[in-house]
Amino acid sequence: MALSVSLNRRDVVVQRSISHQGSLAASSPNTEQSCPVFHQPHLHFATIMILIASSAFERIEKDMQQPVHQAREYREVGIFLAPQFALYGLVPLIEVFRVANQNSGKRLFNWTFISENGGPIESGAGLTITADASVYSDFHFDLVFIFSGNDATSYLSKRLVSWIRKLHAHGATIGGIDTGAFALAEAGLLKDRRATCHWEAMPLFMERYPDIDIVERRFIIDPSVITCAGGIAVLDMILDYIEREYGPVLARHISNGFVYPNQVRGDGPQRTAAGNPGQNIRDPVSQAVKMMEANTESPLSVQEIANQLGQLRRNLERVFRKKTQSSIASYYMRVRLERAREMLFYSDVSISEISLVCGFSSPAVFTRTFSANFGQPPSGFRASYSAIEMARFRPHVTWSLSESRSYKR
Repeated sequence: MALSVSLNRRDVVVQRSISHQGSLAASSPNTEQSCPVFHQPHLHFATIMILIASSAFERIEKDMQQPVHQAREYREVGIFLAPQFALYGLVPLIEVFRVANQNSGKRLFNWTFISENGGPIESGAGLTITADASVYSDFHFDLVFIFSGNDATSYLSKRLVSWIRKLHAHGATIGGIDTGAFALAEAGLLKDRRATCHWEAMPLFMERYPDIDIVERRFIIDPSVITCAGGIAVLDMILDYIEREYGPVLARHISNGFVYPNQVRGDGPQRTAAGNPGQNIRDPVSQAVKMMEANTESPLSVQEIANQLGQLRRNLERVFRKKTQSSIASYYMRVRLERAREMLFYSDVSISEISLVCGFSSPAVFTRTFSANFGQPPSGFRASYSAIEMARFRPHVTWSLSESRSYKR
């Protein structure tokens, strides 16, 4: 009976054959000299196999210290999916990889879906994707993207954070998409870096990570860290990445294939400014709105806004109303209430703390104002995302924001 064992590691194959009589012959050169146990047929078969493997791998130990990805001509991409991840950012990414491979005539990207424990993972839209790997799998990635959804923090387990740190330490570039930037911050990868995330999650991000320079941009690509706002900005980001790595010709072919001729650079806006979508962001109205958004905890008076812009209050109010169909004071209140609603949706910060962060003198005033504008109190708004309420519309969903708030890291 002849038996052959192949041990593959960086294209190294060690083979051994054993005859009926127990004689052992090596098919690789110099193996018998390095493994004298081959001449001892009385040893147990399993023991011999272990010694064979040990001998072979010891001889290539020095070579194995080099990163595996250096021998590849393509990039191995890991795509981590948190529960209820945002699907609208994932599709552009993997489609760009597919089109890049197709247009180049060879494999440039190979991607693997990952979840914390492997297996099926459901998106916020209800589409389920089967993850081929978990954070416990032994994969060597060149590029890893973290995708999450409306719940920005509950998926941040110690195991995931440790996995991200390990990948980054071994040379992988790590990208945080949408609220995936929270995972990078939790892992300490955004220290002394400028980062971005979806604009709706920024108040929570700033509250949770006050020492990180978070800015409202479409994406930021550093040598080893990428952050992106999500949505269609993912398409802009990955096209920019491909242009850097493979040149503008391939990037242009891909964007044309997507019927996307007007790629937006990383410092482009995430959302349209007040008034007309295409207006100059340096005009007084846009500047006033930026000041409002930057000063929600301690609101400015209309006169202070006008003074800082070098405008007469009457002129500023007239131009502002013409472009927004709203007074400055009403618009400012809406900005503060929208921020409060975002924090209620994305976080488990207490209502009293949210009232302070959004510039209200007391929780009672905040609750009264919120109810008048949105038709329900803050507690009612938050409860509308409970497991019971969500199940009314999507009975198959078992994971929810309310359940995730009780998650313990």
